[in-house]
Amino acid sequence: MPRHADRKQHTREYATRNGLTYQRAEAQLRARRADPEHDRVRRYVLSGEVAAILAGEGLRGVAQVEPADAWLARRTPRYECDVCHREGDARIEDTTLGLVMAAYDPDISPVTGMISSRRQHAACGGCWVHWAYNVEIPQGPTFLSLPAIAEPDLAAELSVEVHPILLPDGEGEQQPALMTTVQVTKDAGAGAAAWLSQLELMLREAGFGTLDDPGEAEGWSVRVVEHYPASYTAQWVAVRATPARDGVAPDHVYLGAWSPSWEWLAAVGRSRHILLIVGPVSVAGEVPDPPDPGNVEALWELDEEGALLAAQVPFELDDMSDRVPRPERPE
Repeated sequence: MPRHADRKQHTREYATRNGLTYQRAEAQLRARRADPEHDRVRRYVLSGEVAAILAGEGLRGVAQVEPADAWLARRTPRYECDVCHREGDARIEDTTLGLVMAAYDPDISPVTGMISSRRQHAACGGCWVHWAYNVEIPQGPTFLSLPAIAEPDLAAELSVEVHPILLPDGEGEQQPALMTTVQVTKDAGAGAAAWLSQLELMLREAGFGTLDDPGEAEGWSVRVVEHYPASYTAQWVAVRATPARDGVAPDHVYLGAWSPSWEWLAAVGRSRHILLIVGPVSVAGEVPDPPDPGNVEALWELDEEGALLAAQVPFELDDMSDRVPRPERPE
């Protein structure tokens, strides 16, 4: 058999054995032939997905990625195979990598960092990648610190809850809205009314108006997550006061689990904006009781008193049912 045919057959066998495409297997073998010292240093067989991750492709919130060759060279060549648990040596045996990666989420995991890596003999298994999702979704109210404008060292604690509600739109339809109730749980001796008045000032400066004339709060948004993978909490909501950016989570007014009704989700549909209602704020130095979200009449009464603020904000319904975590290694 001609030499080039032997080489092609060897490349096919190498590709099949290590779960690579023919082109990637050919490139790796060509690199070894060009560098006789290569195998004495490392014999890592990388799948396309693993090689791309090590090169920083698709990673978010990561400022700089160490070159893959340098990262691999720093690792101790000897290892315990993650499959057969026998000793391996990347200098003399083809070795594959498994990566456990933090899956990106703009609200709770804005950086796609590597959590851990594992090694195995290439004969025991190919490369794999497992995307791990944060399972710590808060339950119950969100507690916020509200610094005093005139004295930043002085702060109140606010308890925030959210409630999905449906408001009649006057045309026989139901308008979905998100009611965000606020209570002062620690007033630092200043009284709850003073803090709620400051909250009102901040919300109006952000662009909030009234139920009859809602404003447009720049930077604010609402994201509802359905079918969140790898968590006991499949549904949660984030009310953001600042935009989401790679590497930096937004400032949340509320982030936590919730259970909206099917009617509310159906009414939201594919809406790009939602009415966000916040309150009650203080009225003439008094603090109204938080409204019953199911009592629409009470909401309108509070609005007439000036105790509620509202804004139309960008809305995202994120169905993550297609992003279930993959198994940690191929079967």
